[in-house]
Amino acid sequence: ARHLARAQKRSHRLGISRQRVALLLDSREKRAVRAPADRIEDYLLAARFRVPVKLSGSEDSLFVMVSDNVLNQTVVGVLVKPLLSDVLRVESALVYPNPVKAGCRFTFMLSRQADVRVRVYSLAGRLVRDLGFRPGDFGYNDVEWDGRDSDGNRPANGVYLFALTAQVDEGQGRQQRVTVRDKLLVMR
Repeated sequence: ARHLARAQKRSHRLGISRQRVALLLDSREKRAVRAPADRIEDYLLAARFRVPVKLSGSEDSLFVMVSDNVLNQTVVGVLVKPLLSDVLRVESALVYPNPVKAGCRFTFMLSRQADVRVRVYSLAGRLVRDLGFRPGDFGYNDVEWDGRDSDGNRPANGVYLFALTAQVDEGQGRQQRVTVRDKLLVMR
């Protein structure tokens, strides 16, 4: 037990310094992002944190620089290629919360920028609410619904359908359109 306690103390002294973890992104400009100290989960032997980055080139270099508490430094570089696609896809379309009590969010992932429209229908096919087109970005998106119909009333309890449509105008009369349909439950 004494050896284990000494090893843990030594590991703590020589562990990764919370102040010395950085992420360098080379996209024709060099910028460094310091890891927020409160978001590093385990700093004794490994560090894990998330920092959103915007990749602008077809290839970028990502460098992770780490120093321990006695200032030994390691730098690792990785070539990064963004997975951008010309094909429009809508993935992971979910309603949260479901069942809906007062309002909800339609969450989804897009493979590229697109205009997004959400429409809510009754089971009989009557349009309850059209939330209109709004811009959607690559990656995670959400569209908020206040839980009311087009007249401002709350719809009755029951099962409803929604259609989430994403479309891109590519010029010269060409257009990509993807529609995802699913159900949601309204319970007040």
